[in-house]
Amino acid sequence: MDQPIFILGALQEEINQIRKLMIVKEQLKIGHVDVWVGSWEGVSIVLVRTGMGKD
Repeated sequence: MDQPIFILGALQEEINQIRKLMIVKEQLKIGHVDVWVGSWEGVSIVLVRTGMGKD
């Protein structure tokens, strides 16, 4: 089993560009953090919106 690559982004604009390229299998909300689990060009990805920037 491949280990996923975690990508952290603070701004919605950053996340949207990557999320459009992903095949999203699961979307989670953990507290104030949004998480998308899926793949991008065959690589397992966990995309996390930290919300630490301006929103």
